[in-house]
Amino acid sequence: GRTGRPQDLDAAIAAYEDAVARTPADSPDRAGYLNNLGNGLSDRYGRTGRPQDLDAAIAAYTAALDGINESFQAVAVGYITNAQRQWAGLYARATTALLAAGRPAEALAVAEGSKSRLLTLLMSRGDLPAPPVIPAALVDAERAAAARLSAIDAAALGDHNRAGSEPGEVIRQRSAARAALVAELRAAWQAMAELGPEAAEYVSLRRGDRPTAAGLARLAGELPAGTALLSLFDTGEAGERRRVLLFLLRAGAAGPVVLEAALDPDALYYDYLANYEEEVLDPRRRRALRALGRPLTGRWRGLGRPLLGPLLPHLDGIDHLIIAPVGVYHQLPLHALWIGPADSGAAEPGPAGSTLLDHCAVSYIPALGLLERLVGAPVAPGDLSGRSAVFGYTDADPTTERGAREREIFLGEAAAVAGRLGVEPLLDDAATGAALEAATARPLRRLHLSCHGYFNGQDALASGVLLAAGAGGSAVYTARQFMTHRLPVELVTLSACQTAISGSLGGDEMAGLSMGLLSAGARSLLLGQWSVNAQTTEKLMVWFYALLDGAGGPRATKAETLRRVMLAFRDGRILLPGKGFDPADPYYWAPFVLVGNWR
Repeated sequence: GRTGRPQDLDAAIAAYEDAVARTPADSPDRAGYLNNLGNGLSDRYGRTGRPQDLDAAIAAYTAALDGINESFQAVAVGYITNAQRQWAGLYARATTALLAAGRPAEALAVAEGSKSRLLTLLMSRGDLPAPPVIPAALVDAERAAAARLSAIDAAALGDHNRAGSEPGEVIRQRSAARAALVAELRAAWQAMAELGPEAAEYVSLRRGDRPTAAGLARLAGELPAGTALLSLFDTGEAGERRRVLLFLLRAGAAGPVVLEAALDPDALYYDYLANYEEEVLDPRRRRALRALGRPLTGRWRGLGRPLLGPLLPHLDGIDHLIIAPVGVYHQLPLHALWIGPADSGAAEPGPAGSTLLDHCAVSYIPALGLLERLVGAPVAPGDLSGRSAVFGYTDADPTTERGAREREIFLGEAAAVAGRLGVEPLLDDAATGAALEAATARPLRRLHLSCHGYFNGQDALASGVLLAAGAGGSAVYTARQFMTHRLPVELVTLSACQTAISGSLGGDEMAGLSMGLLSAGARSLLLGQWSVNAQTTEKLMVWFYALLDGAGGPRATKAETLRRVMLAFRDGRILLPGKGFDPADPYYWAPFVLVGNWR
């Protein structure tokens, strides 16, 4: 690096090759040596432009990723979260190398393989439909072992970031039990894979393998016409070399269109995100701005132009976009950002400055590889109509004017939604964690909670919703608690603050309520990204269910229904503008995101 002499780089590559050759295939050090080899070959390609160096670099990176993927089955949860952080650069360099080689479909697969690997493993052990070629007894035995392994991993993940630790003997017993279950599962998977290609694909899903180019192409081929997948990927490099890539894969397409955001990292953090924090995320600062008479600038919404603007020429014919964000973009309402130049003098842009939502419905997924695990089958056979549960709770003091009003809104929303779904709501002291667990012991079509929500920035899995705890008390029902119970629900709605916010466990492994709910078995989630306004949220929710489950006429998907409701609210068709209230402010109309199965 200091001398720049080609012979020094050649010698380094030879040393890396020797290290790889001397290292056993199952050694934990092998991935690191392969990564070093890939870096050396990639550097030499940058100097010489020789295609064989680029191909060899890709082969080394791919072998390293395959080894990491294989190790994820055998290692503890803590190793997986650390590996996501440790190998983020490997995923970025492999993605960049594949793009340089003109292999965008493989680049997309590697980019998506860097996201939510732990969540993928946990969800893969759910009740996925098995192909008929696999004997029922083998399916049942594998599912039983997978369920026991998930319980062990959920318990280990539940201890993540907790103060103190379990006794060493407990950890050793858990490790021994885990190793025995992994061996049992590997034997079952081998027996299944020998039954043919369809069974082998099922095994790949059950193992939680990282996605492949062929698998993503198959997924795109199964999407409804007009649907497209959008993957965001941040190369994470320092300075001017850092790139945010957009992979757009349309239904039925063999490969993605690859675009690059024209984004200045300094502007991202010091302009757009700082303004988003001030005007949306921090309710006290937002109230202070309004009290001072300072107008809200909405400058944060301009992030969409450099970030998502390159999509604009490619949106024709797309009526639903499924977005897999990355990093900080998990926390943003991408559907509400402006994606074109604003009309001069207009507070809300016209067609040239429209949002994604003006073009199509938008839903989100932590990683594209999770889609096959969410849309393959219903949570239970048979008709789930009429099988819903609705909870309403607030700890507000009913003797105060403010508390009485809050109770009226929270409990009123729950009662209205329950009436729409044809069930009796559980309100006040009846809305307990125990009642929630009892209600979800059987499959449900809808689960709606109207309550307070909290995100814990120090421990994302301690985030949760506030429910009654008996004797007039209350307690936060956390993401950890959701993870310890099966949650066979088609749609979970948390009509509460901050329920969509997540924090990184390492790399792009995002933890929070979404992880807890999806890993427990929920198929789709409707969650709030910030401290929402209770009154406007009540209106949004009642309209959403009225359109989604209303009688008469063809029913739209959940994603399209949410789009119609948000646009109606923004346009003043649900609540008229008033003093201090503008329905076109995205703080009111854009806080909720649909995650998972959009249908």
